[in-house]
Amino acid sequence: MTIKLFEIRDRATCIPVMCIEVTGSDGWLLRRAGFSTDLPCYILINLTKMECQYDPYSWETSARTMPVAHEWIRQNWAQLDSGDVVDVEYATNESLGVIKKSERPFAPPPPFTQATEIETD
Repeated sequence: MTIKLFEIRDRATCIPVMCIEVTGSDGWLLRRAGFSTDLPCYILINLTKMECQYDPYSWETSARTMPVAHEWIRQNWAQLDSGDVVDVEYATNESLGVIKKSERPFAPPPPFTQATEIETD
């Protein structure tokens, strides 16, 4: 079982989510609930509405944001890190290959670099 947090972005949209990768091999209760021991399943939780789905196509919305983001996460899980932006416009080839920046209120500080004095004549 692996948990990652993502920032889903779409037009005028920012949704914080948590995604849990599970398989039936994660425990008997997951097998009892019908999860496969072979194929991973991705349970996506919308943290602002406290809604969740394991099937990308079962979101009860007419908007594309959650289904597209869920499928993108499922297909790209191994390449995604916790905290990454999942850009729906990028996933649907609407953004000309540019991923949206995070709405994170602050950026992490740059890595420390020691200044070097240069002698001049």
